[in-house]
Amino acid sequence: MLPTAGRKFLAKAHVFYLHCFGICCIRLLKKKGKLVPDSRRKPVANPHDRLAKWFLSQPHVSRDLFVRYLPAEYVDSLDMDSLTPVRSELVDARLNLDSLDFLFRVRRKDSAEGSKKAFRYLLVEHKSTREPLAELQVMRYLHAVWSVYRHSEADGAGSAPLPAVIPVILYHGPRKWRTNRFQDLVTMAPEEREWTPHFSILVFDVFGDDLDGLEGKPDFSIFLRLLKFGRGPNLEAQLRGIFDLVPATGREGQEFVDLVRTIGDYLNAAGEVDIAMLKRAIRECLPTE
Repeated sequence: MLPTAGRKFLAKAHVFYLHCFGICCIRLLKKKGKLVPDSRRKPVANPHDRLAKWFLSQPHVSRDLFVRYLPAEYVDSLDMDSLTPVRSELVDARLNLDSLDFLFRVRRKDSAEGSKKAFRYLLVEHKSTREPLAELQVMRYLHAVWSVYRHSEADGAGSAPLPAVIPVILYHGPRKWRTNRFQDLVTMAPEEREWTPHFSILVFDVFGDDLDGLEGKPDFSIFLRLLKFGRGPNLEAQLRGIFDLVPATGREGQEFVDLVRTIGDYLNAAGEVDIAMLKRAIRECLPTE
């Protein structure tokens, strides 16, 4: 616990950020009090991806994501404490995979300690809207991950068999995801199915999630609520609840400011939000001393 003087200093720093944040917001106002892009403001490239990257870079948030949405029996087979982001280790820039969102490695409990066959990979592609050929995009990523794996000295160059790579789509659009099977994209005769690649993708449908059972997980709860409500008509009703969770994260100083800034930047870029209400919600989550 910080001494009173330290808490007062942090509170002043947070108020200063609020002031600066409010100035930026005012520059984006219409007469109706809603946000629109300012011509002098650099456009935010895909705010949904920026939000997901910020939260899923937190190990406890990525772990919570998989525990919540993977089938329970599969989670039980994995050592979730071994979950590690491995994109920087595994994906070679020569394959032009800059758009691959997330790749994690996790160990199976039933594998021998230290065995190269112990690990599985979880590939997460984030989507805020339905895309008709997303399964084709994911198949390209699967092929690339296995190709790089075969040439990775860390995992045994040229070794076989290849590790399982579990494809996941993290989706928070309002319309139901159309299909998760690759073969549904292909026109084929019945006798051709056996010779056509076939796999299914796990869809983590945040928009369809009732968000129950998130007690004690404030970071994860903020992340899911932003994805589900951040650009919809129910945002204003949820705004106070989102910011009420910020103090519960236990963040202080710069970490606190970074979280508030991440939330505010996303809400600015992802959709229309009432500025007065947003500023009030931020102010009320600040330390009182």
